[in-house]
Amino acid sequence: MQQNEQMREIAAIIARLLTHFRQRDEPIEIFTMLADDWIKDVAEFGVAIVAETAREWRQNHDWAPKIAEFRRLCRESRDTANWRSDRALPKPEHGAGVVQRRHGARLGRTRGSR
Repeated sequence: MQQNEQMREIAAIIARLLTHFRQRDEPIEIFTMLADDWIKDVAEFGVAIVAETAREWRQNHDWAPKIAEFRRLCRESRDTANWRSDRALPKPEHGAGVVQRRHGARLGRTRGSR
């Protein structure tokens, strides 16, 4: 995903999240500045983490998040995802050569055959 696409997607996620909660009536210029701050402050986490955090917040809170609260949850989500990926099983090796190296001359033999 291109950086501009990612920023637009993050902006949409944040706008959608904040519309679930009553907002102050502010001039559009103020809203635009706040939205720009949100995007800049959470962009480092990427679309998947921001979307997951927004869903989690929406489902578990009845007030709009502050940027600092949201960033903390994004960090926790990212750290959890990193922890899981660090413990994932390695990708299996593929190809007949790998199987043959692991099983040597027994490859293709059935019981009783030589």
